[in-house]
Amino acid sequence: MKPNTRPQDSGTADGTPQFLYLYGIVRQGQPLPDGTGAELRAVPYGQLAAIVEQVPASVFSPEALEEKLQSVEWVAQTARKHESVLETARRHGPVIPARMCTLFSDFSAVETSLIKSEDWFRNLLQIFRGRHEWGLKVFCDQKILHAQVAADDFDASSLDKAAKSASPGQAYVLTRKRDARVAEASDVWIDDAIDEIVGAVESSAFDFRSRPLLGEDVTGRNDTMVFNLSVLVDEAAQDTFRAAVDDLSSRFSAYGFGLELTGPWPPYGFCNQEQRTEYERRSDVLVEETG
Repeated sequence: MKPNTRPQDSGTADGTPQFLYLYGIVRQGQPLPDGTGAELRAVPYGQLAAIVEQVPASVFSPEALEEKLQSVEWVAQTARKHESVLETARRHGPVIPARMCTLFSDFSAVETSLIKSEDWFRNLLQIFRGRHEWGLKVFCDQKILHAQVAADDFDASSLDKAAKSASPGQAYVLTRKRDARVAEASDVWIDDAIDEIVGAVESSAFDFRSRPLLGEDVTGRNDTMVFNLSVLVDEAAQDTFRAAVDDLSSRFSAYGFGLELTGPWPPYGFCNQEQRTEYERRSDVLVEETG
């Protein structure tokens, strides 16, 4: 396949060195996002187009970027702009999002990337058509869960009752046994709750991926994250998916569970090499684009 005409490699009018900042990859001919504050250009190849912006090397060179990334304000501003471009692009059709600060030396380097992974990118755009990513985080207040389990679990209740009528030494031993039983039963409760959540999500999701758990220093919450999912959902199934999450949240709230749903987002969680290997095995979703 021959490449389409791409922009010529060039710097600014005064010769200032430039890099190309990649926002994402879309279908050739898909409108460029506007109103985002970015001066965007398309680098086309075949049925693909990379959305890029020329940025000054003085800001985005490895040395300068390392310093910039120490600034919370700069990172937040750059992230907002990056997300704005991708959110706007998503309204026009499927988009493969690039990570923030993905940089290329020139247009030829961008085109080489498109050529190298052309089939994979085309397959991804087909998979992402009409689908969006949602984030589902499950938190648990351990104190509430332990209190409920202590009241519900027969063994824990029996040990607690025995401790109240025992001698101080025996009461100490029995209380320790009760606490161990409550902790064990709570862990089982969490595992069972996660299994039920996965089952409910699976019924309305095209695909989902477990993500790393985040600590309280990141979440800003006092309860503990026990599960973290990225979920790829068909637009037609979004209401069903959200209703299922609402139902789960209501049913588990008495046991200290809180479900946090965010999105829809560009499908960041479904573009990595692990995903590529699985999608290549799932040949039923790797269909050729038409038109």
